[in-house]
Amino acid sequence: MSPITGVTYSVAAAIVLVSSMAVSLSQTNQNATIPAPAFPPLKATNLERKVFYLPQDFEGDKNLCLIAFQRNQQQNIDTWMAGLKNVSMPANFRAYELPTISKGPRWFDSWLDGRMRAGIADKHAREMTITLYINKGPFKKALAIPSENTIYAILIDKKGAVLWRTEGDYTDAKGKDLLVALGR
Repeated sequence: MSPITGVTYSVAAAIVLVSSMAVSLSQTNQNATIPAPAFPPLKATNLERKVFYLPQDFEGDKNLCLIAFQRNQQQNIDTWMAGLKNVSMPANFRAYELPTISKGPRWFDSWLDGRMRAGIADKHAREMTITLYINKGPFKKALAIPSENTIYAILIDKKGAVLWRTEGDYTDAKGKDLLVALGR
């Protein structure tokens, strides 16, 4: 091998090494600045008119947030509520329905809560339904929710850290995945 060829290989190897280090550092810096999805701090009221400061006022150590954005998604939420009844959950687990609606005039929010309250006969279901009247953009960004076209089932701890997530209707496979996330 001639000295020039050896130098060429050495220079090429150095360029590859430096390039890979730069890419690695770039990726590390990008990952370090992107926060993990977490439930953002919110003030909201359940359908029994109890005020919650979320996520800390969620009553379980682990809480399944069933997040819906459209009225017709209630049927999707219902698949989760029915499915969860057939699974043995830990005592420190709670499931909440979180209808998520763009913030409007206060009178409208009160009127809509009244309509929902009147449509839910079961007191426990009203207690576990917390309507979020919020600016949805930051909320969706905080939880890495890409679309309002489906529901999201997101398991969080008392601090709001996302422990597990899925989207769409309940299935037995999703129920088993949830149990694994709960350590069961």
